[in-house]
Amino acid sequence: MNNEPHYVGYLESGQRVRIQRDEIDDWMYFEDGSLRGGYTIVALVYGTKKQDQYEADMKIDWDQYGFLHK
Repeated sequence: MNNEPHYVGYLESGQRVRIQRDEIDDWMYFEDGSLRGGYTIVALVYGTKKQDQYEADMKIDWDQYGFLHK
């Protein structure tokens, strides 16, 4: 968990959990043309050959996603 869950009382920030792909829920929106949220897509694209293209298309600021640098 990379944040404090609000609806699941038995989990806490920093705890490791294992889930199935179909259990993932995420949110994202664009503000002034830049991606906000979208943590799943960011995690999947970061460090791949597609990173530069996503950065250009979605104006992703990789530095706002601190979990990538841990």
